[in-house]
Amino acid sequence: MQDNILDLTKELIKIPSVSTDVEQLHAVIDRIVSEFASYPSAKIEKIIHNEKPSLVVKNFDEKRWDICLNGHVDVVPASEEWQWQPSIKDGKLYGRWTVDMKAAVSVMIFVMKKVLDDDIDKKVSLILTADEELWWIDGAKHLAELWYGGNVMLIPDSLWLQDISIAAKGIYSIHIDVHGVAGHSAYPRLATNAIEKAMSMYRELKDTIQESVELAQDDHRWTSVQLTSLHAGKAHNAIPGSATCIINIRHTESYSQTLLQNMCKHVIQKYDGEIVKEKYGAMISTPEDHPALQLYKKLSDKIIWWDLWFSRAHGATDAKHFAEKWAITILHGLEWAHLHGAGEYVEIDSIQMLYNLSLQFVLEYDA
Repeated sequence: MQDNILDLTKELIKIPSVSTDVEQLHAVIDRIVSEFASYPSAKIEKIIHNEKPSLVVKNFDEKRWDICLNGHVDVVPASEEWQWQPSIKDGKLYGRWTVDMKAAVSVMIFVMKKVLDDDIDKKVSLILTADEELWWIDGAKHLAELWYGGNVMLIPDSLWLQDISIAAKGIYSIHIDVHGVAGHSAYPRLATNAIEKAMSMYRELKDTIQESVELAQDDHRWTSVQLTSLHAGKAHNAIPGSATCIINIRHTESYSQTLLQNMCKHVIQKYDGEIVKEKYGAMISTPEDHPALQLYKKLSDKIIWWDLWFSRAHGATDAKHFAEKWAITILHGLEWAHLHGAGEYVEIDSIQMLYNLSLQFVLEYDA
């Protein structure tokens, strides 16, 4: 089975499915659809929203699953063209998107094929989206709004083989227009620099939201506020009267969506700012004593040769939208290194272990 998964992964790596390349996003989804062409019992849905494709493969008719295998097929750009050509060395598979997350997606594809082969009597779905690396609104969010959802989700998204994450941060991303007064740089008293206002606004947001109590934690898992884009000005001698910025906030359990949004709006208004676009993705949090999580941990102790532990992720996944529809999430992954880097790779042995663990969970979990 490992060789079959490896062969598919290498094929998928060669498709440069960068998040902004709609044609290649359809190409990678269509290639995956072909894996299920010989399964008459498979219910296959290719769902397109704002040109972005998502794929749902099920062994049942309705939208509510017992177990969902979830991943994304879009990638960040490669710094060099050779990264789209997979290679194997010293038990490692190298290439763009091996980690995030074509190897893991290939594992989930073969688990779903086994479900169909053996006619497993559970409602199992495979959901693959193509918008995770951008705004995540045309994939998972759209499907959740269509009321795709269910009980448990397995998500092998860029986490490690040795730990199971029970939480992931919520994301609040905001585009803000800041208004000043334009003028000539020779007469600053007659102008109000919109860039300076935007920076002051950002600093106050950062100081207000990044709590000192969280910053004292040893695990570095605190709410963070980052200015990720700032655009303003057209000439060296002109003071800009407007600026546009993007601020990305990753929050922990210390904040609810409503509290965070109200705090931001209060500060933004002080600086004559206006929110022109905002996106929110809910936190993920699974209790350690949940039966699904306990079963997964017990199986992992048998299948993987070292002890796994529970952790809390710093990033976020597509599952945040399904979590809002009451899905329990289990975040796990492969053994890997150099995420999004030129030397990105996964350990080949971990591919078979993840397959065995995911399949055994599907067989044993009683929804």
